[in-house]
Amino acid sequence: MLHHAGRFVATVALYVALVVWLTWPLARNVSTHLPATILPCDFDLLYMGSILAHESRALAAWGKGFTDFPIFHPARGALFYGDTGFGALPYFMPVFLASGNPTLALNLLFIGCVALSAAALHEVARCWTGRWLAGLVAGVTFLTTRWVLWNFIPGAPSYSVLQYFPFVIALSAAPPRSASAALLLASLIVVQCLTDVVYVAGAVLTPLLLLSLVRLARRSTRASGGWTLAAVGVAALLLSPIYVQHVRARAALGSGASTAWTLAMIPYFDRLPSDLRGLLAPTAIPAAALVLIAVGTGVQLLSRSRSLYRRVWLNAAFWAVVGCYISLKPVVYLGRIRFALPPQQLLANLTFYSVVRVPMRLGVASLMGLALLAALAFAACTNAIEQRLRSPSTARAASGMLALATLAAMYASYDTGILNSSPHDKKALPPVYPLAEAINSDSPLMQILGRTRGPLLEVPASDRGPMQLGENARAMYRAIFHRHPVLNGYSSYAPDTFPTTIALAARLPDAAALQGLVEHTGLEYILVHLDELQGNRGSAWRLTAKERARTDLWPVVRWGGDLLFAVAQPPAAELAPAGGRDDGQAP
Repeated sequence: MLHHAGRFVATVALYVALVVWLTWPLARNVSTHLPATILPCDFDLLYMGSILAHESRALAAWGKGFTDFPIFHPARGALFYGDTGFGALPYFMPVFLASGNPTLALNLLFIGCVALSAAALHEVARCWTGRWLAGLVAGVTFLTTRWVLWNFIPGAPSYSVLQYFPFVIALSAAPPRSASAALLLASLIVVQCLTDVVYVAGAVLTPLLLLSLVRLARRSTRASGGWTLAAVGVAALLLSPIYVQHVRARAALGSGASTAWTLAMIPYFDRLPSDLRGLLAPTAIPAAALVLIAVGTGVQLLSRSRSLYRRVWLNAAFWAVVGCYISLKPVVYLGRIRFALPPQQLLANLTFYSVVRVPMRLGVASLMGLALLAALAFAACTNAIEQRLRSPSTARAASGMLALATLAAMYASYDTGILNSSPHDKKALPPVYPLAEAINSDSPLMQILGRTRGPLLEVPASDRGPMQLGENARAMYRAIFHRHPVLNGYSSYAPDTFPTTIALAARLPDAAALQGLVEHTGLEYILVHLDELQGNRGSAWRLTAKERARTDLWPVVRWGGDLLFAVAQPPAAELAPAGGRDDGQAP
């Protein structure tokens, strides 16, 4: 047992080193910078950091205020307006509570769990084939799929928690035949679905449900099918309280709830095979891995020992194919030929795609199956080589050379983007992993805000367009440090009062708009980012701060391009900065 544990720790250490290398210099800036590889890093990444920080503090306080994520003030129950990221909490929470640094916690979550996911694929492939190098092929296939380190997970770090998925697939290949085995499978299903209860949960539960039905249809596998179905049922029952909370939160928002910034399923179709190789497709594994799978499949079919790996091969192929199919939209085009997919058409009629707006994310199941297929294909090719070489040493050398060539080809495919279909994704990767400096608590402005309480609005604030999503998400991330409830917010849904808040905020510093916000929200502080304002709005705020002629808006401090105002009453004397203004003068 200790030997196996030590081997797994060494495997994880190997993949941590690979992830650090592939994302360098992120590890060198782990506490100060965040990934900036794709647009959602400007908002989804900050959203996840904000919600995980809130959950961590609430759990440390024995659950006090857990559901009241302090955004969209004065809304209640905002935690369940969007992705909760519960699966990431065990990895984020200890680091955040110990350091108080959400940037450090997010980066260690991302690096550590991507490495754990690759190591889990490695272990399953090694157990299936008995070959360490086959495990390495599986892990590297995962890491060199750009969706993992570049095109999606950096902007949604909770999705890095995929390390239970390979073990779910492994247990589905050896179907449960007892209550204890079914409970083990159910436990793994639950912890994996907590990563994301929409997309990852769908990618786990749908193939398992289909697999259990297939087994129930055959007399020889009926018992195992029943246990598999029971495991899925137990997992769904354990997850149901989370779904109930999401449904309640959505119902409480009413029909006027805003979804202005969420992605609709546009277009309504996929073009094959190009969209499966696109920018946001988890199925876009390196071209070299696809070639390996094709060659290995041919070798396996022509092999005399065709039964070798047959069960696990079929299982990995099942997950790859089903995961790919469920990720497709209701209509697909193969060239000019149009196909309507009946299951997806039915789900569209049931408004399924109003929740699952980006079905391509369900393809994470296919990514796992394809990584394991690459390992099995490598093992099949290695077996064929060894059968033709009598000398064991020569056979080992040939296997090592095949592994080296395979890994080098996969890295070259990953680095250059060869055979990817998305115009952006065809490009070679930058020589340095893109980073952006993260918001921190070091500025005197954050320290002053930390000594106050009361609802806060950050200006500018909007509910339209990607840049505006970043404005609201940055306000949420700053709230981790100053801990004010904020009128800003970004999530899958927003309360029907939010457009009113935004409309009034857009008119500030108008006195009537300010009065409306105070009556509507109890607003006490406004933080203005002058450098982000367009037109004459920045001049109006500067004039308001300079003249100090109003009794409803009191300038507190200016730091760089930021102005902090107290609303309705003058700020307390202790809020004056200790030599903290950038120009040494009143704002």
